[in-house]
Amino acid sequence: MEQAQPRVAQLIQAGEDLLEKGNEVSAQALQQNLDNLKSRWDLVTNRATEKKARLEQALQQVLYLSDIFSYE
Repeated sequence: MEQAQPRVAQLIQAGEDLLEKGNEVSAQALQQNLDNLKSRWDLVTNRATEKKARLEQALQQVLYLSDIFSYE
């Protein structure tokens, strides 16, 4: 995720640069593609954050259970 972030930002910037230079029809299509890219990237990063939180919670549960069973 962290490795892909600069590339995604670079793609968005390149697209926005093209928007400034393009004609109206291609600009509309490009804007839709950029909006789609931004939305999907946000979805991916949100899901990754949620998954990381669930994994950390599961790890804490495993460590807790490990402590309980090690005292028996």
